[in-house]
Amino acid sequence: MTFLLAGFETSATTLTWALDLLSRHPIVWSHLADEVFDVLGHRTPSPGDLPRLRYARAVVEETLRLRPALWAIPRMAATDDVVGGYRVPKADLVIVVPYVTHRHPEFWTDPEGFDPARFLPEHRRRIAHWAFPFGAGQRQCLGRDFALMEAVLLLAMTAQRFSQPEGVRRHLPPDHLPPDPYVTLRPSDNVPIRLRPL
Repeated sequence: MTFLLAGFETSATTLTWALDLLSRHPIVWSHLADEVFDVLGHRTPSPGDLPRLRYARAVVEETLRLRPALWAIPRMAATDDVVGGYRVPKADLVIVVPYVTHRHPEFWTDPEGFDPARFLPEHRRRIAHWAFPFGAGQRQCLGRDFALMEAVLLLAMTAQRFSQPEGVRRHLPPDHLPPDPYVTLRPSDNVPIRLRPL
């Protein structure tokens, strides 16, 4: 039940953020649309297309870097430990915050910029430890692969059928829509986007 419920809200929110970002970045949209046309033409994508939809996946992953659905991940310390010079007693609650780590200038070039190319396979090795929108290790989200598959295929179908999304509020600065850090990281208001069929 959790798998199904968590899957649709987080994927829908991620796609909302992605469309908002894509409405502001025509070059990124152009790369995405070119890839989708080259890989799919006019046919409906399938999971077998995922390895070739590299840029579409990079757009989803960069969206998750800037707007991770799981913005804070609580964990209970299994043993006494010391982290960053601070003592963490066994059973204490520790909260890892991907939203902050994903913007840390020590780990990311242009941390506030929207640059999906950083997630292409040839660049991925440099950032493998600093992007964890689904958590990491043994407690990584069970739905990770399903969520990525769903988001990439839906984004590809959107790029296949519509011209670049137009943000109704595109004249506003990028921070016009602050995130609402509830259980998941949702937009603080409606995100009006106009999609025009091709």
